[in-house]
Amino acid sequence: MSFSPSEEGRESLWNGMNTQKSSASLTSRDLVFGAINGAVFGLMASFVAKNLGHTLSPVISFLGFSILAVVGIYIGYLLSKVKPFFFQLAKFAAVGAANFSIDFGVYNLLILFTQVNTGLGIDLFKGISFLAAVTNSYFWNKHWSFSKEDSNSSEKEFVLFLTVSVIGAVLSIGMVHVLVNIIGSPASNISANMWANIANIAATLVVLMWNFLGYKYIVFKK
Repeated sequence: MSFSPSEEGRESLWNGMNTQKSSASLTSRDLVFGAINGAVFGLMASFVAKNLGHTLSPVISFLGFSILAVVGIYIGYLLSKVKPFFFQLAKFAAVGAANFSIDFGVYNLLILFTQVNTGLGIDLFKGISFLAAVTNSYFWNKHWSFSKEDSNSSEKEFVLFLTVSVIGAVLSIGMVHVLVNIIGSPASNISANMWANIANIAATLVVLMWNFLGYKYIVFKK
């Protein structure tokens, strides 16, 4: 009895391998989208810096992070020649950086305008900023990072996206609440505004990994 694959089987396997390798192709669209997400990060970073008492030129930040994002996308493309996964991860990271900056930008603008940095107000601000970031995240991850354009499953897809995001929001808001309102700043030289942002960073890092796994394997799986 022979266990050798048929000619059709070998051809199918070969075509599948070629499809996987060729799926990670770099286009001008990828570079432009990467630059846009980098620009968003740069602009929002200037608001965060202002709330923390620092000065960051919006123009320099805008241009600098745009260039860094493009470089990051290109590096992801080069690494995708070894593993296609890296190109998708690079795009997700660019979108994630923009989401991060929107989350932090809105969060810090609300603190800056209201001068509220503790209590239920900070929980509300975190919820608002997270919602803004999630809205941005859905658009970019659907149409770019994971490139899933099938409109037939849009309603189910959005429900799954919302479910993953809500779980992320609960984790994020919960971590911020515990770190800010229960634990509090561990040192007198760490201001309330600074500690609120440190708490936000910790929460964002945890939720970033949860979101990537949830979006890739639950929401936008192919």
